[in-house]
Amino acid sequence: MEIPATRYAPTLDGGYIAYKVIGDGPTDLAYVSTWATQIEVMWDYEPCARYWLYLASSFRLIVHDRRGTGLSDAGAGLPNLETRAADLLAVLDHAGASRAHLYGHFDGGMVCALFAAAHPERVESFLWGDASAKGVRDDGWPYGPTPDELESEVAAVVAGWGTEDGVRRELAEPASDEFVAWLAKMRRAFCGPASAADYIRLWGRYDVRDILPALRVRTRIMEGVPETDPQVVGEHAATAALIPGAEHKELPTPQILFDGPGPWLASIREFLGVQSPPTEIDRVLATVLFTDIVGSTERAAALGDSGWTDLLRAHDRVAHNQIDRFRGRYVHTTGDGLLATFDGPARSVRCAQAISVAVRELGLEIRAGCHTGEIELAGDDVQGVTVHVGARVAALAGPSEVLVSSTVKDLSPGSGLAFEDAGEHELKGVPDPWHLYKVVST
Repeated sequence: MEIPATRYAPTLDGGYIAYKVIGDGPTDLAYVSTWATQIEVMWDYEPCARYWLYLASSFRLIVHDRRGTGLSDAGAGLPNLETRAADLLAVLDHAGASRAHLYGHFDGGMVCALFAAAHPERVESFLWGDASAKGVRDDGWPYGPTPDELESEVAAVVAGWGTEDGVRRELAEPASDEFVAWLAKMRRAFCGPASAADYIRLWGRYDVRDILPALRVRTRIMEGVPETDPQVVGEHAATAALIPGAEHKELPTPQILFDGPGPWLASIREFLGVQSPPTEIDRVLATVLFTDIVGSTERAAALGDSGWTDLLRAHDRVAHNQIDRFRGRYVHTTGDGLLATFDGPARSVRCAQAISVAVRELGLEIRAGCHTGEIELAGDDVQGVTVHVGARVAALAGPSEVLVSSTVKDLSPGSGLAFEDAGEHELKGVPDPWHLYKVVST
């Protein structure tokens, strides 16, 4: 099979994501890699090329370089999970893939999980190889490296970045000289050593535990066995346990993943070959944004009914413009505020900030709150606990303040947003205390 030319999918911020489409279907399979890959160099090693061509013989395979690496444009700053999920959407749209199977490896699976939870109507099923729900270990997640161990890994990777000696030190098993030379070349084509260090540290901040229960697509987590580290085995099982109905498949581990038509690829084909009816979309992951006009009662009394109505209309026009700008969906008015939803938490926060600035020209001040969780779709409206939490968070915000839940904060590393601890609060009608954060900068 001839390897097609690289294409470029435009992103909403003016950049381009490099991707290839290999094969002609009938089913689309989008692969989201872990780090250190480049979509042209990956074909230079025959076993790797054979691996992808084997998949492309049955599916229309879509692969891309993550933003800021390989052949893709960088954009502003490091790409957080929300940005990477938006880039995946841009690639699927440009490739004409209205509905695709997703196959992600390691942190690539985190991107797929976020995408599948927010856009289940675009996803047939989800395969996650070597799944990890969180980057580093803490009191609530006893898996993965500690922050200090991650820094040691950063130092080791930087010291040997792009060299064959560096690759050999990192491999758990001996490998051929051909493979080692190819992988070293792949890393040089991926990015430079300083950027590599930044990507590892950013991965350490990833945490998708709160969104995995919202997945409503067929999911299989694939794990290579035998594993010498029980921590790794536990991590994969703990991640699978967070996803409703997920399969956890243990497979023989080849020396190198590119094992041709072996058990790993056989498992992928078997899973993807099972046809399932389209998901009935009634619940999706989303970030809700509530805003409220500060001192609305006093302003309404001072202006009278006609004047207040005119001011509200002007407020709504300004708010709608900002919601459209940040790719949100206006749901409805709340009388003196609004409810909107977003498929990315950082954009909801930036939209809240933009509305706050824009309405000042009208002599208004707002408070805002954001929360990410599973919402129920009811026609054009949305319902559920997530909506109630978002409303309660907004009610606690001060004038010109944006408050967010810990879920929004945890899903925003690499976004450029900064948060200040606002303490624990009881939310009326919602069980358990909630830890909230104030947005302090962008």
